[in-house]
Amino acid sequence: MSTTSSTQPPSGVVTFLFTDVQGSTKLWEQHPNEMTSALADHDEILRSSIAEADGIVFSTAGDAFAAAFETPDAAIQAAALAQRGLDGHAWPGTAPIRVRMGVHTGTSHQRDNDYFGPTLNRAARLMSAAHGGQTVVSTTTQEMLPGAPLVDMGVHRLKDLSRPERVWQLLVDGLTAEFPPLRTLNAVPTNLPTDLASFVGREADISHLMTDLAKNRLVVMTGVGGVGKTRLSLQVAADASHHYTDGLWLVELAPVPIADAVHYKFLETLGLEAEAGRSPLQTLAASIGDKSVLLVIDNCEHVLTTVADAVRELMTACPNLKVLASSRRALGVSGEQVRQIQPLGTTGVDSPSTRLFLDRAEAAGQSALHDRLDVITHICERLDGVPLAIELAAARTRSMTPEDVASRLDERFRLLRGSRSGGGSERHQTLVSTIEWSYQLLEDDQKLLFKRLGVFAGSFTLAAAETICADDRIDAFDVIDLLDDLVDHSLVIADTTGTTTRYRMLETIREYARQTLGDEIVDLRDRHAGFHADWVDAIFLRLVTIDEAAAVAELEAGWSDLRMAAAHATGDLDLLARILALLAYDAVFRSRLELADWASVGLSLATDDTPDETRAVLLALVAALSGLAGDAPQAIAAATELCELCEATGCHIIPQVAGPTVAGVVMTGDLPLCTRLQDLAERAVSASSPPWAIAMCATFRSVVATYSGDAETARDASARAVAAAPPDMSPSLRSVVGWMDAVNSDQPQAVRVEKMEAVVAQASLVRSSFLHAMYNSILASLRSEIGQLSQSLTESADSIEGILNTRQLGLAPANARRAAVLLMKAGVSGSAATLLGWVDSNDHPTPATADMAADMDVLVPQMHADLGDNALQAATSAGALLTAEQAMTLSVTELRSAAAVLQDP
Repeated sequence: MSTTSSTQPPSGVVTFLFTDVQGSTKLWEQHPNEMTSALADHDEILRSSIAEADGIVFSTAGDAFAAAFETPDAAIQAAALAQRGLDGHAWPGTAPIRVRMGVHTGTSHQRDNDYFGPTLNRAARLMSAAHGGQTVVSTTTQEMLPGAPLVDMGVHRLKDLSRPERVWQLLVDGLTAEFPPLRTLNAVPTNLPTDLASFVGREADISHLMTDLAKNRLVVMTGVGGVGKTRLSLQVAADASHHYTDGLWLVELAPVPIADAVHYKFLETLGLEAEAGRSPLQTLAASIGDKSVLLVIDNCEHVLTTVADAVRELMTACPNLKVLASSRRALGVSGEQVRQIQPLGTTGVDSPSTRLFLDRAEAAGQSALHDRLDVITHICERLDGVPLAIELAAARTRSMTPEDVASRLDERFRLLRGSRSGGGSERHQTLVSTIEWSYQLLEDDQKLLFKRLGVFAGSFTLAAAETICADDRIDAFDVIDLLDDLVDHSLVIADTTGTTTRYRMLETIREYARQTLGDEIVDLRDRHAGFHADWVDAIFLRLVTIDEAAAVAELEAGWSDLRMAAAHATGDLDLLARILALLAYDAVFRSRLELADWASVGLSLATDDTPDETRAVLLALVAALSGLAGDAPQAIAAATELCELCEATGCHIIPQVAGPTVAGVVMTGDLPLCTRLQDLAERAVSASSPPWAIAMCATFRSVVATYSGDAETARDASARAVAAAPPDMSPSLRSVVGWMDAVNSDQPQAVRVEKMEAVVAQASLVRSSFLHAMYNSILASLRSEIGQLSQSLTESADSIEGILNTRQLGLAPANARRAAVLLMKAGVSGSAATLLGWVDSNDHPTPATADMAADMDVLVPQMHADLGDNALQAATSAGALLTAEQAMTLSVTELRSAAAVLQDP
């Protein structure tokens, strides 16, 4: 989008002018050197003509312009000026540049100085009907221009397939009024319908399919039911109509119940009758002969073999015949170009899905929904961008708010039913019927696997499907073939972009599958939970190695199903604890705070019979993640109960749980409690433990000692961790070891900065918002010691912004203190005092390293002297009233402001 005027864009009822250069591709091929200059002249003529008529250019694409005007008179004036200017211009070595133009008036929809909606689509279709040098105008505009030089061109079917339009041509003094017939559907024998709704989105799909048709004689669109294959095929056919001067025919096969009737449906569509001595296909082939014809064959899947044979025979007999077919499966004809149609995009409030919803809601009488875009976007996301589902949901806005629709999507098959008197095939009247249509085409074993795949919540691997869905009715070796069949039927999507294929169902299809399972779902969920516990076990062995990044990516791809497995495992707390124990490090490093909720649910269900080890894991996860989230009271309560349990029973905090627990609880500032936890953790580690576990245990002893001010123990433990760390240890764990090595090093400050930079680089190899926020904050503090204060301020602000974005509020007090120290160094005493006021107002003390404590000893007295008692009291009192979010926001603002006025040497 390109706006070229500071003029306020017109709103309400707007007149649009669309322009396009006729034959520009050919001109570029014939005059590649001259066209750059010619196009610049074209642009100048159009821009100046539009500006002279007080219009605004709001979009350009290649050589096409879109402009908006307050009145139809102004648009007509601009078009006439431009056509005269183009006609009278001396073109530099090219053929004359001839431009087609379309003008239409209607209600505008605006956002961010851009326009969208049916009025623009109509203007574009009018333009595409014209020829170079010709300007055509809609009846809506003509009726607002009494006495204007317009000539009636008759009623035409434009290529948007909606209502016929009476078209008018603008007469421009001194220019020709003679042009070939308008490029509309009137010029082609056709049976394409005209009672369709406006077409929204799919620009890229149309472009790809137009290219496919230009290069291939048979193009097959596949995709899930309701994805919009029929509507898209009709739009592509309409756009390409001028290439098929002898006929453009839609063959609708959905109502054809048996294969034997297919050939007669072809004859019926073209108005032919069966002939004695000839088969229906021979009659059809004789009629088409060598004519330029396009057959649009819709809904082939239930008579696929018959359609494939017919297409093969017709294309052999008719050399200029082309076929555009839509089906949930490819035809399997040699030479076919298959184009899979995906659902509409759902990202953002201006996504194609959202635009479709708004358009259909307006058609249902609801035009004031632009202030509900977030809710509408949520609805479209839940419906996977499937156009049929979105249209049915939008139709509900006749009697429901978007919020009402969103709240009932769990009952989508009851909610999303079309009008009983509405148009369209019966199976498109409800969402469930279009899925049922595909389901009934499956064989029995395909149906069984399809239903069982409903147990998955997200994407899944072949191994998961084989393990969970196979039994004495489905052999594991048959699952891959059955999965291929379901992909072929467009009921399962295969993602092959990674190293391992992942399969998934759209949410609506998965919900249908799940509802058909019945009581079998209980056994499937047991198997599902058990599989994912084993899967996480294997993932964990990679999370602690150099393969961490790939393991994290795999974990995140399967997170929806892991969440569901954990929810089901609340009926088996030992299984839940096993899953949580394996995820503890990842939960802290990747800030997966929801695991605290999983553990809390488990604790609420625990009984006297629950094993101590199981209860210990649940308590540890609550303690670690509550500390990370900034809930110090809950973290301390859970950690205290954990210590008491382990001390009384002798059960252990296993290595994969111990480190994360200490990491979370240390943020509460309760260092004696952290020491108790660390003592318990070391009981579970021996010389036979994995090297990574030994290294981590020593590292967290160093962490506790560092914040406790025990420098000797901190350095000794850090040295032991460095020595124990295996060469293939994961980047995250290695960075933790490196962190303590940098903090406790007795080397010069510049060397410590270099060590900390290496730690940040190590952590950057994997996604860890917790480690990045913590390390960058520490690095910022170290930089300030070597004179890099401006960079230190900026890096600290970046770190705190990360804390705000990821809600790791357990890091807030320590970072607020670091920010205050940096601000005091920069001479910003008032804000520093405010931040320290907030830190000191917390119920639980914030731990500080020896370096931080030494800085505070020097800087705080100077801050007191700078402010004086009254200002100091006011600032600290104001700080005590802040929330954690407000303290972090203040830190970011003040740090960036201070950095802006400093420059490091």
